[in-house]
Amino acid sequence: MNVESLVSEFKRIALELEKRFPSVDVAEHVGLILAINKLGLKPSEKQVQKGFDALNPKTDEKYEIKTRRRTKLKVETGQQVKITTVTKNQMKTLDYLVLVQLGYEYNVEAACLVPKDVLRRYIEERGIKEGVRGEIRLNCFPLREKLYSYPGVKSLKL
Repeated sequence: MNVESLVSEFKRIALELEKRFPSVDVAEHVGLILAINKLGLKPSEKQVQKGFDALNPKTDEKYEIKTRRRTKLKVETGQQVKITTVTKNQMKTLDYLVLVQLGYEYNVEAACLVPKDVLRRYIEERGIKEGVRGEIRLNCFPLREKLYSYPGVKSLKL
């Protein structure tokens, strides 16, 4: 079975699991798998790797992958997914930030690749300050309206 078929089956299973276990968030895993597969990356060796999720095996560049999904409640009430957080450690470590926006049924609505220098420029131009714990809160979702169209950000087809 190829990766696309496996991901399709995973999406079906994720929807079923949500019905039984509403507090389980599998969206981050779907986005991670899609991005790693599409970009030809290697997942980090440790299950929990501080600062990045995947490596480019040819260049050793580090990728942090952030996924957000619109839940059924948000779709029904017209709410949008908005915020993602990048930690101080991630900003030190990452070379690229990958943002993935999923629809309710785990379809990719938008995805983009943000080089570190572009992310820093975006943060500086927007006057975004570090939070109390050193995290940077990015109001970048929905992607098509925010960081997605910023100069230097590359749209991805996942």
